Amino acid sequence: MTLGGCALVGCTQTPTKGPMADRFYDYAAGTGLGVALLGSGVIYMERLSAQAIREDIPLPAAPSRPAMLVDWGRGLVVLEPDSLRVIGLKGETIGELDQPANIDGCVLNREAMLLLFWGERRYRSGYGVYLGDLGAHRTTAIREWLAGAGTAPGKVTASFADRDASLVRIAFDRQSYRVRASGETQGADPWKLEWAEASTDGRFAAGRGANGNLIIVDVASSRTWDTDIPIIGPIRWDPSSRYVLAVKPVHALPWAAQTEIAIADAEMNASLVVPAIAPDERYHPYEWILRA
Repeated sequence: MTLGGCALVGCTQTPTKGPMADRFYDYAAGTGLGVALLGSGVIYMERLSAQAIREDIPLPAAPSRPAMLVDWGRGLVVLEPDSLRVIGLKGETIGELDQPANIDGCVLNREAMLLLFWGERRYRSGYGVYLGDLGAHRTTAIREWLAGAGTAPGKVTASFADRDASLVRIAFDRQSYRVRASGETQGADPWKLEWAEASTDGRFAAGRGANGNLIIVDVASSRTWDTDIPIIGPIRWDPSSRYVLAVKPVHALPWAAQTEIAIADAEMNASLVVPAIAPDERYHPYEWILRA
């Protein structure tokens, strides 16, 4: 959702230095990768480098309704009264769908023109995960939970588990499983993570373990890596399927709770921490952004 009135503070913390930081900063500089947070009429972006450069990107056609940043910062999902409208940053329409649920989160695969989203159902009590075909203007329920039956999920998230968006990973509580876009279940995952999310190419999954730390899983071998980084809220994979973005709480003093942005390298089992764009104690929906 839009950031609204959250106070933004300048980057006063020196970013992490070292081999992983140098490697990641070179990659970010070469691809234009950064971290972004959607505000009211502006995208707050932090270019990831040793200088931690902040940049505010105005939206020429800022939506008047609540919105979410998608497609590596190149599009918005706008929550209209009865529909979901996917637009580019200049306001051009990419697609539109009926809105069966009040959205808690979403993922866009622009190549396949598919929008994966989840939230509380609007016209019937319960919760659901849905797949919207923007080309056909059709929405399909992949999984729905009825209210009052003791099955209401917690901490739901979903992600495309392969590049062609034919496979979806759904996670809730500490369970996750894979399902075809057609609705056919492919099996449960052996690990127990909150907010488990698949990497873009399906090689890895990551989420929060029972100890509150960011855990990364090699899907083929089921080998896990505990990063020793405590996190709050969902995680995000970058376009290369190598780097994980998470929000790390910092409690230096009881009256000075803050957050930082943690980035973990799934291939090298290394991590770094950079200053948060909004470094208060709350979770904010940071997204990766690609910008030349």
